[in-house]
Amino acid sequence: MAFTISGLDKKYKASIMATESGIEANTRTLRVRALVKGRHDELVSGGFAKVSLKLGDAGEAVVIPTQAIIPQARDKKVIVYNNGLPDFKVVTTGIRDSTFIQIIDGLKVGDTIITTGLLAIRPDSKVIITKVD
Repeated sequence: MAFTISGLDKKYKASIMATESGIEANTRTLRVRALVKGRHDELVSGGFAKVSLKLGDAGEAVVIPTQAIIPQARDKKVIVYNNGLPDFKVVTTGIRDSTFIQIIDGLKVGDTIITTGLLAIRPDSKVIITKVD
C-alpha cells in the first residue's frame, strides 16, 4: 500500500494490518489500519491520507453501474431483462467505486441489466428496452 498526505509531495509505504468488514454506505469509505515503517514526524495519528491500494487481478470480472443495485434488508438485487420480463436476481458484490461495482455472484457475462426506472418495475410488469443515442 502507498499513500500521500495533502500538502506533502512525499509518497509513503505501509503494510495493511486490518480493515473494517464493509464499506460505509453513506461516505463510501473503508477504514484501514496500516503500519508505516520508519520514523516520520510529519505523520500524525488520526490524519487523512489518499491511499493507493493494489487489490489484485480480478480476471474476467463482471462490473455493472452502481445505480443498478437495489439494496434490500438482507441482500442486494439487480433486475435482469429476460425476454421482456424483469428477473430480480440476488447478487453478491465485491469492489466498488463511485460509478461501478463488481459482481462476484448472481450474474453472468452477457446478462442485460436494467439501470433506470428501477422503482417503477414490478416482478410481473412488462419491460420494453429503448435505444438511446
